[in-house]
This record gives sequence, structure tokens and C-alpha cells, in this order.
Amino acid sequence: MLNDVFVTEGYEIHKAFTGIQTHESRVETPIFENSQNISELASEISNYLREHPNVYGFLLRGHGFYTWGRDMKEAKNRIEAFENLFECEVKLNTHFRS
Repeated sequence: MLNDVFVTEGYEIHKAFTGIQTHESRVETPIFENSQNISELASEISNYLREHPNVYGFLLRGHGFYTWGRDMKEAKNRIEAFENLFECEVKLNTHFRS
């Protein structure tokens, strides 16, 4: 079940994702609840990705992060871009909570 969406806006690193040409952009990363019913979970994620073709990765709660690319280089670039986005958001949120 789709539980939430992690949103980032205004990052230059968004340009690492195909089709994004400016930092004035928004990247939405869906967060799905993990399930032991793999068939149902796979179907849910597949349907979501078909309906939202501009998704570059997703989080599976309690399990991990997934992304992909046309080839290994693009997949690696996306991993690094997401890692940077996640780290920036954690640091921002931690800083502003203190």
C-alpha cells in the first residue's frame, strides 16, 4: 500500500534524473508499505510506476530503496543523486528541529 511520498524541491542534483533540466523542479519518491505478499506488492508498485512514469525510485518501508536506469552508469548516478538528496533532507530536518 502506498503510504506516503517523499518530496524534494529546488535541488541542482535533480538534473541527474532524465528529463529534468533545472533546479526549479520537484521529485516525488513514493514510499510503499512492505508486505510478505510479494505478488500483491509487485502488482501495486508496477501499477503505480505505470501511472507515474516520472518516478525515478521508491522506498519500501522497513526494507530499503530501489532505483534503476537504462544502464549501470545511469543506475549508479541515480543512486548517488538519491543518496545526496536523502542526506541533505535529513541534515536539514535535523538542523531545524534542534
